[in-house]
Amino acid sequence: MSRTSPAIIYDTMPKIKTDLQNEVEIYLENYLIQGEEFLLNDLRDYDNLCVEELIESYVPTYNFEVDALWYFHRIEFLDASQYNSTDYIGSIFLYLRQHLYDWYDSNKERIWLEHGPCIGRR
Repeated sequence: MSRTSPAIIYDTMPKIKTDLQNEVEIYLENYLIQGEEFLLNDLRDYDNLCVEELIESYVPTYNFEVDALWYFHRIEFLDASQYNSTDYIGSIFLYLRQHLYDWYDSNKERIWLEHGPCIGRR
């Protein structure tokens, strides 16, 4: 009788969040290099940064990865989706969106100070 080894699941959420943050930060750095107005109020105000589409591109679509993420982060996803547990992928999207907006609120001044002068504020 042969034994199968147990399945190993990985928590990919830390990498997903880091990659998403890095992509937004690179966009904002380039935005500042071009001398554009740096908006300190809201990430959604940047015209060329389609935040929703960017977040969507980081939401996993393979069942095994979605299931693994739900195993590790079920409570956080449910909180983000206000306990709408019928849409797993939608809950992950809402979690990532909230994470990105929180990250931006915490880091926008650092990005501004590191990468260029603020031309104006709205």
